[in-house]
Amino acid sequence: LTALGIIRCLGEAGVDTLGISFDPYTDLSTYSKYAKVTTLPWNWGEYELLDLLTSHPSSSKGVIFCATDSSVIFVDQHKDILKNHWYILGSSKFSALDLMDKGKMLLLAEQAGFKVPQSVLIDPRVPLEEDEINSLQTPCILKPVTSLQFGKDAFRIIDKQSDLVSMARMESQRL
Repeated sequence: LTALGIIRCLGEAGVDTLGISFDPYTDLSTYSKYAKVTTLPWNWGEYELLDLLTSHPSSSKGVIFCATDSSVIFVDQHKDILKNHWYILGSSKFSALDLMDKGKMLLLAEQAGFKVPQSVLIDPRVPLEEDEINSLQTPCILKPVTSLQFGKDAFRIIDKQSDLVSMARMESQRL
């Protein structure tokens, strides 16, 4: 599901949906007829946003749906205050930041018995051995365990074995 699909489902069910955007021209959720859209000045800080969200009457709770990494962080940090005014999607067992960690989610999925793609988690503090480097296979999707630190630009698709091996060697030697 996309953010627009989720907003539509919530809106059709009569659930208040507030779209918060700093740029209404690039944020697709602002185009939904089911969301009340608030465009905020680019220089608003987290306390102004928290004031806006806590001004929502607790008697008519809506849903906070996070569509960006930064919104996940904000809601996770303020969930104890926000839960009095909004339903917050997620789990009580894990923080939202844990759910964004691909390494933790991989282990959780494996423990639950889900089929997961062949994966290799690489600890950046521990260099790979040469046999580990040579055992990596292509095609390969290379991505950081958490996108918070690197953003979406760090995702790469590697088709050639030689590119994957040279990249792995370079990363191991950087340590």
